[in-house]
Amino acid sequence: MNLENFYNEIIRKLPVVRKNEDFRVDVRVCLSEYIDNVKSLDINLFKSKAEKQDIVAKIQEQSERISEIIDLYYAGQHAIAFEKFQQLFNAPNGILTNIKLYTIQQQSIEEYHDEDGILKSKEVPNIWFRARIFDNKQEHTFKEMFHIPLNKREIVNTQRYSAPGYPCLYLGNTIYSCWEEMHRPRFDDIMFSGFKVKQNFNVYDLRIPKRSCFEGDCFKQVLQCMPLIIACMIQVKNYNYPFKPEYIIPQLLIDTIICNNRKDWKDKHGPCDMPWGVIYTSTHISKDFPYGAEYLENIALPAIKIDGDKNYCEVLASFFDISDPLCYEYEALKENDSHIYFETFITNPEEKLRKQYLESKMGYLENRIKENGNFQMLDYIFINGPQSGIVIPQDGSPVQVEIRASGPCEIVSD
Repeated sequence: MNLENFYNEIIRKLPVVRKNEDFRVDVRVCLSEYIDNVKSLDINLFKSKAEKQDIVAKIQEQSERISEIIDLYYAGQHAIAFEKFQQLFNAPNGILTNIKLYTIQQQSIEEYHDEDGILKSKEVPNIWFRARIFDNKQEHTFKEMFHIPLNKREIVNTQRYSAPGYPCLYLGNTIYSCWEEMHRPRFDDIMFSGFKVKQNFNVYDLRIPKRSCFEGDCFKQVLQCMPLIIACMIQVKNYNYPFKPEYIIPQLLIDTIICNNRKDWKDKHGPCDMPWGVIYTSTHISKDFPYGAEYLENIALPAIKIDGDKNYCEVLASFFDISDPLCYEYEALKENDSHIYFETFITNPEEKLRKQYLESKMGYLENRIKENGNFQMLDYIFINGPQSGIVIPQDGSPVQVEIRASGPCEIVSD
């Protein structure tokens, strides 16, 4: 199998659609199919036959252990399942060595046409989105759009990358992604806020890989990361059921990341220097809308600092400015005509799709938030350093310590 056909097989399989009553069967089947695809890859894509055999063996072992961990979870041995996943993740040649880091940056690149119709690009603030439904849509503020308060843990439900009772901030790269993640409620009932990135931070990349990822130095790395991505991208069969087995591996993953980071935070470095969350492709890819996977990216950021005097995580608060929420119904009423007619003369498929999205209700509201949103920040102050303290050299030379604060602060000695 050549690389093009192999990639098409990957795209066809993701997200994984449940076909069997038993979730464990679905996992084994989809991982087995992936292994067969890798085995069928042309040998000239590898340095040697031995290298291909080694990669196939590692993928088989990882797949078998993922299935074993799910079996343990089903058997009620949750602690052992978590321990086994930690070993799989943190081993010298484990999953961690193959997951790429992705930087959520302050600026992103936006393309546009100038007056002469020439396509150009410019840097713009990087804005993510969060959605909520309120009983009424009047006088809500940015503070209500952050993660569920720490003093209301009891209302935190199970989600793909977070267990019940632990607040997590979920954001979408588009309003469309937020709407799909909410299972398509009536659009005019939703309020959306923009989250403007003001500090670069890293997350683990679990998105559906792009075609370019299967070339060059990252080819073998992506091949070996795919079993984890597959296990994290299985569509939920029964959303109304309390237990969703499709969340087992994603939740074990985020729990492992939290444990690893808390250990490092204690002795090595501060919380802002760690990849605290994940970026992933939504499982709600649909043929109803043409936008595709690039419009359906989400980040999941579990609360980091949970022991302060505030009911929200101050570390996550330092990453974003948040806009007061807006809804399409009210914003459209402010315009004489909110409908911009689609320009049919555009021939480039990607540009045509982007233009179509911008002229949809979702694209219109995104622009309203970006251009007119009242962005504000939550209060925060913390030291981005090890919890065990700062070690001063024996010669007494100064050590630089980063203090992050939402405003001016004063250090007072005892």
